[in-house]
This record gives sequence, structure tokens and C-alpha cells, in this order.
Amino acid sequence: MVRREQSIRDKWIAITIEKATDYTLLWLTILVLGTVLIVSLAWNRHLAQASRKIRDTLNDLHDAQAQLEDQNRVFKRQSITNALTEIYNRLKPGMSY
Repeated sequence: MVRREQSIRDKWIAITIEKATDYTLLWLTILVLGTVLIVSLAWNRHLAQASRKIRDTLNDLHDAQAQLEDQNRVFKRQSITNALTEIYNRLKPGMSY
């Protein structure tokens, strides 16, 4: 009797078992990789800006050093020559009086 009831129930109640794929792990992996990619791109941009700033500062320092060297040559010349006559004065090394 139980078997008969089971067969009647199976005729009227259709149960379909579907195997669904769980994409949770895939979405979490994509989320983590996307986050790592965005952080990497942001860090790379930050480093590029810092590198550009350092390069600009170094260029400014090289320019300032060249100006200082030029000014030192002018001062050295002024220290060993007379401003009016442009003749060597007594401060010139190697001059004996």
C-alpha cells in the first residue's frame, strides 16, 4: 500500500532536482583581485608623482649649484682684482711685493 501511495504521489508532485553552481567563491576572488589591482594602480600613481617631484627638485638643485659656481667665480675674480682698474691686487696668490 505504501508503494502505491508513493507512485501516486510521484505522479502528481513533480520534484526536479537541479544542480546549481555556487559562484560565491568566484565573486569573492574577483572582488579581492579587483581590490588588489586598484590599490596597486593607486600606489603606482603615488610613486610616479613622488618620482616626478624628486626629479624636479634635483633639477632645481643642479640649477642652483650651477648658479652658485658661477657666482663663486665672480666673487673670486672680484677678490683678486681691483674693481676700477681690473688689475690684480695684493690678494692674488703667487704675487709677491
